[in-house]
Amino acid sequence: MPSPLTESLGAPNGPLASGGVRNLLFTAALLTIARGLGAAGVPFVVLKGVPLAYRIFGRLDARRIRDNDILVHPGDVDRALGVLRDCGYEPLRPGLPASKEFRRTNQRAMLHRLPTGGVVHAELHRTAFHPSFFEVPEEIEWGHTQPFELHGVTVRVFDEPLTLLHLAAHFAQHAFSEAWILRDVAAAWNTWHRDIDRDELLRLARDTGTGPVLEFALRAAQEMDLLLAPAPLTASRRVAVLRRLLPTQRLFEPRPDPDHRRDALVFFLTGLRRAPRYLVRGIFPTIEQMSATYGRPISGWLYLRYATRLFRALRNALRKRPPQAPE
Repeated sequence: MPSPLTESLGAPNGPLASGGVRNLLFTAALLTIARGLGAAGVPFVVLKGVPLAYRIFGRLDARRIRDNDILVHPGDVDRALGVLRDCGYEPLRPGLPASKEFRRTNQRAMLHRLPTGGVVHAELHRTAFHPSFFEVPEEIEWGHTQPFELHGVTVRVFDEPLTLLHLAAHFAQHAFSEAWILRDVAAAWNTWHRDIDRDELLRLARDTGTGPVLEFALRAAQEMDLLLAPAPLTASRRVAVLRRLLPTQRLFEPRPDPDHRRDALVFFLTGLRRAPRYLVRGIFPTIEQMSATYGRPISGWLYLRYATRLFRALRNALRKRPPQAPE
């Protein structure tokens, strides 16, 4: 009988699989963006999304697609944003300038309102691996791409080794808490384990700093009986310690938002020196980020909310303190 954790991942036609119609909308949107970028002469790589569904599951409706992630060179960001605007996209957070959004989130989130009333999302990236967690040289990202044919349009995607590492990094970026991402990691390994040179994979993992998160993800997938073939696991002491602090059965438990404790555990694998800056930015967001969070324009009310954040957090903490036993 499958465990609750395994059931939470879902089968290809289970709760994690999206409706085919919605995925077709994302496919059509991706083709429009690809044609626009191609016409503008902007090189790009499609991250995860529609191509990944075909590559690791063999069918479009086997994976829930949330947005179209597009990687461009940093010098091509402005031209790429212009193409997206021409394709009908607008910023998801109009009050947050693109330059600040890139610095804080490594992406520019866009949306396109469909005539039927629906919405499709796209995210423009200038690096595929979030720099708060990883330092991956641009030449590695662009040096590990290959063509993928999508309905008569050729796009570029990461090759198999870098795709697997990118999925593991994505799992870490989401604090090892998203079951659907672990399912993608397991499916990628199951599909490509015969084709991937393990020495090359481990070398690339070392060069990108993603080796520990890949091992952590694969060990979790192995414990959940998601792997069909032995994984190239090493005996990382850091991974062993984190697995004791964050065992597999607790990965997908409900957790607070924000969860700075879980974020700090992620940095245990990705680099502790990056943790302080990341956590400070999470505790002290900019006024523009507060505007995006509350969905309200920058105003006196918002500045008041911003100025009293720490006092309200302290008040909430005091309210939750258990009563002291009488001496």
